[in-house]
Amino acid sequence: MLRIRENRLPLPDTLIESLIATEQNPRYHAEGNVYNHTLLVLDQYQQHQARFNLTQAESEILYWVTVLHDIGKPSVTKWKNGRWTARGHEKAGVPIAREILLKQAQVSPAQRKQILDLIRWHNAPLRWIVNNKPIGEYRKMATRVNLRLLGIFAYFDVRGRICEHKTEILDGIEALLEEHTPQIEEDLGTYTELQEKYHKAGLQKKNAIWSALKQDDSRLLVKLLDSPALPAKASFFQCVMALGAGGAAQSEYLKNNYPAHLYYNLNDLFKEGDTKQERSNKLREVKRFLSVYMRGRKAVVLDTQFIADQTRIAIAEYVRQNGGKMQYLFFERSLEALKKESKCEVETAKISTAYQHLEMPHPWEAHSIEIV
Repeated sequence: MLRIRENRLPLPDTLIESLIATEQNPRYHAEGNVYNHTLLVLDQYQQHQARFNLTQAESEILYWVTVLHDIGKPSVTKWKNGRWTARGHEKAGVPIAREILLKQAQVSPAQRKQILDLIRWHNAPLRWIVNNKPIGEYRKMATRVNLRLLGIFAYFDVRGRICEHKTEILDGIEALLEEHTPQIEEDLGTYTELQEKYHKAGLQKKNAIWSALKQDDSRLLVKLLDSPALPAKASFFQCVMALGAGGAAQSEYLKNNYPAHLYYNLNDLFKEGDTKQERSNKLREVKRFLSVYMRGRKAVVLDTQFIADQTRIAIAEYVRQNGGKMQYLFFERSLEALKKESKCEVETAKISTAYQHLEMPHPWEAHSIEIV
């Protein structure tokens, strides 16, 4: 095991201690604990970032991804079947990283979103390479995260570890950076261009783009992205869904900013621990509610806290299919602030649980997503 060096990470001492205490599978991390690995990746970032012609903003994004990419491992690492595993650490790290980044005034909201997206998907390139995934997987990921920065970070990440098949994995990352990403950007555009194309499209075209993406139809996706606008068709119904950890401030914001919308608090319906059948029954209830106001051409705002990804997507799909406009409001507030506003221990516990599961959806899942 490597000797622990002087701490160079801008993290609380308690978090550093948890990284040091978290061991890893020597097959993939023979360098030892998570702290050792993070410092090695930071060394690679500092030594090799000049190779990639990064902008100042990109350099800052990758710095924070380097520092925070494995921050979720202490909470999920287990000794199972004679080895250490950290399944789900990417997703588990997002709320912890968000809490840290919200205290960094120099990190813009746009940078924070990219950092959290890269943390969430940072292991994807390794899985693609090890499992010999088709190029279609790369294209799909390029619609939701900056594929170029994802590949660059993967280069730092793999170089910052002692693992089996390291040479072959690095060859695969080089192919991602030198072959796949340029080809995908030529076909689809860069990440920024892709998001701009979707943002500027009308509702009909957005629906078609999302449908092509779900069907893994790359040819149709490319054609749609570069096609002229489809005939304009005005939406007669708007549904606004709040995605957040809940709390009084979130509900108050919705009521104050959408006074003409019919307010529906889904927290009174969906509960943590609902079974699949219970969620299905409650989803039908939501659809019945929406159908009434769709016919009346009235706008609705849905306040959420505990809602499964599949349920959220099903609601968005229902609105799309019935000619409505679906808008997400993503409430990105610190857990510390939310706890201060809670009225009791039960509410604090609910907010904390919801915060741990709060995840930014695909940017094309709704017609628009606004971070509040």
